[in-house]
Amino acid sequence: MFKPKKSQLVGVDLGSYSVKVAELETGKNGLRLKNFGMGILPPDSISEGVIKDPGSISHVLAKVFDNLKIKNKNIVTAISGASVILKTFTVTSKSLKEIQGEIQSEAEQHIPYDLNEVYLDYDFPLIDRETLKPEQKLDSLDIVLVAANKAIVNSYVELFEKADLNPIIMDVAILAIQNAIEAIVPELPETYGIASIGASTTSINIVQKGIPIFTRDSPIGGEQLTKALMANLSLDYLEAEELKLGGRPIPEKKEKTVRELFKQYVSEWTEEVGKAIEYFRATHPEIPVSKLYMVGGTSKLPGLKDTISYETGILVEIVNPFQGLLIDTKEFDEKYLSYYGPEAVEVIGLALRMAGDK
Repeated sequence: MFKPKKSQLVGVDLGSYSVKVAELETGKNGLRLKNFGMGILPPDSISEGVIKDPGSISHVLAKVFDNLKIKNKNIVTAISGASVILKTFTVTSKSLKEIQGEIQSEAEQHIPYDLNEVYLDYDFPLIDRETLKPEQKLDSLDIVLVAANKAIVNSYVELFEKADLNPIIMDVAILAIQNAIEAIVPELPETYGIASIGASTTSINIVQKGIPIFTRDSPIGGEQLTKALMANLSLDYLEAEELKLGGRPIPEKKEKTVRELFKQYVSEWTEEVGKAIEYFRATHPEIPVSKLYMVGGTSKLPGLKDTISYETGILVEIVNPFQGLLIDTKEFDEKYLSYYGPEAVEVIGLALRMAGDK
């Protein structure tokens, strides 16, 4: 029988239209899925990462935890989009002590905001700090620097506390996705890309040897097509979502309209991913990207994967994080997990974190 460690946290992903919750257990045979569930949020309760309706969101959160019978109230969540900035840079011939003393000045160079308005954090992904002596000189060190808008972070904390939850770690969404991919996908290339196409944000992350060397966020996503279908076909939000993902038939008289809408938005998302990849290639011609891992609910849209692969010339794979976990088929419907896999990558990455993690 698996027993959760005291340091294990419950992953909570607050999306534009849904709350996703995941709980994992660590055992001698690997990671086991203990809980996974979702709750639908009222439209526009979160807009571009900004909480608009905390009362409704906290109610849905509490209901999901209650339905899943999750007793652990210690959670890890993430923010994304314009509210957070991720920068990677390299320093040479400096000791850990010197680097730590200069983080503020480095932040002033790399973060284009008033530092009084952001929370700063940093990490050295490729080294173990505990094995280094403070005065030890390092030939080269990659540093990941993160700045998060204080007002946004504080609003998330207040929201979770209102739902009787205890936020322990605030992660960055694209790093949580990377965490899941690295833990679950076998034989990753040395350099690979991540395309996260969600409801309201498209994020591109290029990773080399575990270091995010390029990131780009754009305020576009599947919600655009959903709202266009609502407006043109007189559907409510859930009906439009079903039609978008192939779960609802297209009205005969609206087939042409639907095809044109699909073509318009698939082209827009493909162009956005393509522009990010081309910019990276132009600025880093010596670094080939051999594979692109696609995640997010919009990645399930028929034809999008193949279109992006064709336009970028990169092999694209849609990620299902549940394939790398131990699953009790008596507790979970495999078809359900397979369907929601692409949009569950972030929450699984969050659930992998432990209290005390950097």
